[in-house]
Amino acid sequence: MYTVEWHGEDWLDRYDRRGDCCPRKATIGVCEAMPPAQQAVTLLHEVCHAIEHASATCGEKLEPEQAALLYSGGLAMVWRDNPGLVRWLIDSLGVVHG
Repeated sequence: MYTVEWHGEDWLDRYDRRGDCCPRKATIGVCEAMPPAQQAVTLLHEVCHAIEHASATCGEKLEPEQAALLYSGGLAMVWRDNPGLVRWLIDSLGVVHG
């Protein structure tokens, strides 16, 4: 299980990156000094890195169908296990829901 670490603007300046995935520590870092939609996209990007690291295919070039299966299955598990994350993504991306 990964945890998300929120970092300030100094982190962005120091490391020149918006996000980070560290499989060794099971952490995803996101710079909170960005607009909410950019935070959400960055978090999704880093979640995809975590999915890749957790799979046996890490570092391999995947065919498009293999990649689609890997990420769709991985994202489905992340959403199932983290309903609060799904709500946060919806709110951060400005999705209209009723």
